Amino acid sequence: MKSLILGLSFFSMGILSASAQTAQVNSSATNPTNAEQEIITLSKDKWQWMADKNVDKLAGLFDDKAKFVHMSGTWKKDEELDIIKTGSIWYKQADVHDTAVELFGNNTAIIWIGPISMIQATKGE
Repeated sequence: MKSLILGLSFFSMGILSASAQTAQVNSSATNPTNAEQEIITLSKDKWQWMADKNVDKLAGLFDDKAKFVHMSGTWKKDEELDIIKTGSIWYKQADVHDTAVELFGNNTAIIWIGPISMIQATKGE
């Protein structure tokens, strides 16, 4: 079973790598374009909105089909917003030390962030 999962993982990475090579990629961590800078700023704002528990702004940012993967599970948009609103997971402070953006065409971006220094509380602790 492990070898099957490992094999599928490598297969998926190969497909992603091949398609990424054919896409027009614009990545410039040191000198971002206006579009890249706008995405970087929005990403930083998102972390602040999470710290502030501002679910109204987050609701407008997250797509209805978005999935949120955590160590304890995967949630849909409404579940994630409820977790933030109730403080089940509270990202009190997140300092993102490095961000890069890759743009693919006119409507797809991958945001690479990390490392992150974070202060968070889980279920009040």
